Amino acid sequence: MPKLLVAAVFTNTGVAKASGNPYSMPRATVLGDFIDVENSNFQSRGLGFNPVELSVSPAFSDSLHKYFADNFKGLPVSIDLVTSLDREGRNIITGFEKATVSVVPSTSSLKI
Repeated sequence: MPKLLVAAVFTNTGVAKASGNPYSMPRATVLGDFIDVENSNFQSRGLGFNPVELSVSPAFSDSLHKYFADNFKGLPVSIDLVTSLDREGRNIITGFEKATVSVVPSTSSLKI
């Protein structure tokens, strides 16, 4: 997955009105490219970024909060993140993208 521009990381907490059960919803606002929309009833044209709010896996939330807090300097932070679909088919941030490291043999072991 490409780097995402993360503009905000937060957790919504409260008590559900219907059930009375407490909830906690870790979230992140990422900035994607603005995409024009046009159909017979609606048009939206523009340039720049479109904010999208994504869920964050509860198991990954603390790590993302810490990384964002350590790197936020008043501008969005570019982060390589992994997303997957949850049970309802929504995109959820689940971890950091692992870097791929190429291994190059030492020149001392090569026969020329």
